[in-house]
Amino acid sequence: HGGNDVFVTFKGSLTKLHFVWDVLFLSDILTERHQTKELFAQDMILALRQGLFSLLREDWIRNDDLNDISPATNHFNTAIRWAEDSVKYGCFGVWDGYIDSSGDLGSGWYALRGKMIVELQMAKTATRLANWLNMIFDDCSTSLYIET
Repeated sequence: HGGNDVFVTFKGSLTKLHFVWDVLFLSDILTERHQTKELFAQDMILALRQGLFSLLREDWIRNDDLNDISPATNHFNTAIRWAEDSVKYGCFGVWDGYIDSSGDLGSGWYALRGKMIVELQMAKTATRLANWLNMIFDDCSTSLYIET
């Protein structure tokens, strides 16, 4: 259930751990550092093009392959790799921090680390989706290019 049954305190309010990661951390990122969704998007694009994320982008899409399909399951191995990467953050970012934390998850090191993980995962998702679409439409007669 991914934290749907785990109640926690976030900035003084009782909520579910899943909601903290799906909504509240992102909401804090927007209001605390970017003020608007548009500024967040601009900052994310800048980080992907010139900032810290620009140094990581190639690693996130290395070995992406539309034709790498598992004969046993008929699943895209690329998508499986992405999911395995995300699961690591669930195990070592969400749960271990929750178990080790005491008190309110809306402040302190747990919140700081959580927001960093959310931004990192959003950057990975944007990069991977853009690359995947570029690969799909690579041989189309209509030009579609998304910078990855």
